[in-house]
Amino acid sequence: MNRLLGLFGAFVVAPRTPTTNAGALTPFSRALQTPAIAALFDALGPSTEFPGLPWRAHRERVWLFSQIDPVLNRRVDAGQAIDPSTVLRTFAPRYFTLNGKSGFDASHDPATCADGYLGEPLIFRVANAGLATHSPHIHGNHVFELSGINAQGVQVLRDNIIERDTWVMAPLDRKDILLPFKRPNDIPYAAYPPVQERFPLKYPMHCHTEMSQTAGGGNYPQGIITDWELLGPTTPAER
Repeated sequence: MNRLLGLFGAFVVAPRTPTTNAGALTPFSRALQTPAIAALFDALGPSTEFPGLPWRAHRERVWLFSQIDPVLNRRVDAGQAIDPSTVLRTFAPRYFTLNGKSGFDASHDPATCADGYLGEPLIFRVANAGLATHSPHIHGNHVFELSGINAQGVQVLRDNIIERDTWVMAPLDRKDILLPFKRPNDIPYAAYPPVQERFPLKYPMHCHTEMSQTAGGGNYPQGIITDWELLGPTTPAER
């Protein structure tokens, strides 16, 4: 009940041995890394698939999803007794937030929006504090799901990492998602860097659980949306 009314937050625990055997920096302890995790982070930066830089520790954002049921909130505000066993059946969210914001505010929040140059991979630490299942979808790049929750509710690292444009965030899910900051797939090699479309290139993240794109039944784009920006085709030396 307290979580549904806003008593939640997120913190990230950093590992003591955050490198692969080859020396690439990762967000995970070496003892927990799967071969797939190690191979991906070893490939970031020096390879033709991921031109640019390896992942760096400051390149991350926290995305915390939540939902608001105004009927439930009004009952609590009026001091009514709430039977927790009925909440799961009756919870009907009308408002949806990303890091406590939604719509225009979420898409212009520097603590939420990701930006970077080509080859500056970034990790989203994503958690869902509410009761609705979300399906975040990112334009411009596919992402890599690095970790998830097993049947026992324990966070585990993936041993088979595939490119995704949408992933599932069930209630209380925690996942680590890598955005590679590659050349956008819809721009042909022969047309890159683009001439007509000027940098920065801005792309949205929105949820494919469509009810979460509204606020109180209003029109898109409200609810859980934000942006990410590809600032340029090459990484400045000072970064």
